[in-house]
Amino acid sequence: MSDVAVASRRAAANRAISRRPLGRRRRPSWLWTIPYLLPAAALIGFVFAYPLERVVQYSFETTPNVPGSVFTTVNYSLAVEDPNFLSAIKHNLILLGAVPVLVVVALLLAILSYRRTRSSNVYRSALFLPYVLSIPVVGIIFGIIYSLLGPLNAALGAVGLGGLKQDWLGNPSIALGSVIAVIIWKEFGFGLVLFSARMGTIDQELYDAARVDGARWWSQHRHVTIPALSQVIQFFITVEIITMLSAVFGYVYTMTRGGPGGATTVMEFQIWEQGFASGNFGLASATAVILLGGIVALLLIIVLARAASRKAFA
Repeated sequence: MSDVAVASRRAAANRAISRRPLGRRRRPSWLWTIPYLLPAAALIGFVFAYPLERVVQYSFETTPNVPGSVFTTVNYSLAVEDPNFLSAIKHNLILLGAVPVLVVVALLLAILSYRRTRSSNVYRSALFLPYVLSIPVVGIIFGIIYSLLGPLNAALGAVGLGGLKQDWLGNPSIALGSVIAVIIWKEFGFGLVLFSARMGTIDQELYDAARVDGARWWSQHRHVTIPALSQVIQFFITVEIITMLSAVFGYVYTMTRGGPGGATTVMEFQIWEQGFASGNFGLASATAVILLGGIVALLLIIVLARAASRKAFA
């Protein structure tokens, strides 16, 4: 058979394929994953969506989960008018100020401890250890350390710095800062592991080229390491923002119980006091919905800002 005949047959076959009805076209491969994802999606929906729906419902009821309860928005008014509401928000915003410190500490320690040796693995494991400790255990231990007669003040006195002795958790002006220091000590290990893992995938030839160009230690990490870690840093920042807004209750409860005088009260502790200490579940639900709305709004701003920056540099 001549080449012309073969070519004409191939062209006819291609035309026939292109003329097939749309219904006979092959479906996208990702559609076959849906049946496998449905059980997990149903479980996640039950675990998260159902409690969320109940919290929102309770926030609009006069007496949640009690027959005869009527729809009302008074819980939101009471939540906003609570004298501790604004101070709790203020303290959460102050906690957000610890996020840049966490990033700097984790990044610096990741760079200093990163070596392709066995000893560096030991150092990173030791630095990561606080992150795996239970928050209540950490809170109780540091509550003892920070006490007026605790090890911290004893150590300051032993080295001749007795003038710095403080009731670290009993002084309203420094109590929140003391709690923040504990949070940073515990949380930076997560960033350390993330950054170290990403650094292990950076091509060493980039550092060699930077050294050939005369770049010193800081310039190498500034122009090679930090750009390579940009996406991991953004992920770590997002996780820690969520942590500072919605996962610090354990520290506050075990160390200060929101005191002294409400100096360390945060939104989570406010919700606990309203719901479990006072038994007002409608008010606690309204405060929880407000907190959730704030977190979602903040994360949406972060996502939009990232999208805008990518579009600007595209």
